[in-house]
Amino acid sequence: MEDVITRSEYEAEIKRLDTIRDEALKRQEDENNRQNKRIDVLETKVHDLSRIITSIEKMTAHMENIDLELKRQGERLKETDERIRGLENRDGEMWRTILTHIATLVVGAIVAFALAKIGF
Repeated sequence: MEDVITRSEYEAEIKRLDTIRDEALKRQEDENNRQNKRIDVLETKVHDLSRIITSIEKMTAHMENIDLELKRQGERLKETDERIRGLENRDGEMWRTILTHIATLVVGAIVAFALAKIGF
């Protein structure tokens, strides 16, 4: 009857096993709490990253709009520059035309005077 244990030994063994079980459950609960905290931190970071990504997407769209507007303004600036040059050249062309007419008039007068002297 060596395999037989007394009631007090049985109860002591049950108490020891309950203590081991309780300690294991406590360790598991602590580990679950640590994991839950890590998950909460990760969820917060994922949420923050999602907001950052959304902001970056909006900024990218705004930058593209700004780029398009800058290109349009560059084209308008070129057109305005060409119009200004045209206006500036028109005044120069008018003076050149006037000077050409005056030169032609003077040359014509000299030729007419010379022809009149010769007798034509």
